[in-house]
Amino acid sequence: MIQIKDYQLIDYEGLKANLQAADMFNANWDNQGNLERKLAKHPGSILVATDDGNIVGNVYIVGDDFQMLIFRLAVREDYREQGIGGVLMDEAERRIKEKRIDHVWAFSERT
Repeated sequence: MIQIKDYQLIDYEGLKANLQAADMFNANWDNQGNLERKLAKHPGSILVATDDGNIVGNVYIVGDDFQMLIFRLAVREDYREQGIGGVLMDEAERRIKEKRIDHVWAFSERT
C-alpha cells in the first residue's frame, strides 16, 4: 500500500536512487548535506511515496513567505500510471495552501 510521508534523513539512498532512475539527480542540489540543511530550515518540504518501506516517488517544495516552487516530482517507472504523482502533488499543494501562499510555480521535465 502506498503511503505519503515526510522525507527523513534515513530515506536518502532511496530518494537518490529514485531521482537517478528518473534522470533527475543533481549532486549539487540533491546531496545528503543539502537535503539535511533543507529539512532543518523547512521541515516537511520533501515528500516521499513509499511502498512497503521502499521509496517509489518524491516531490520537493521550495520557497519563502511569498511564493513556492514545486519540483523534483519523480515516480519510479514500475509505479507510474497509478496516481502516485497526483497524490504527491495534492499533498504538496495542500501544504502550500496551509501557509497561505498565493504564488506557486511548478518546474516540470519529462524523461
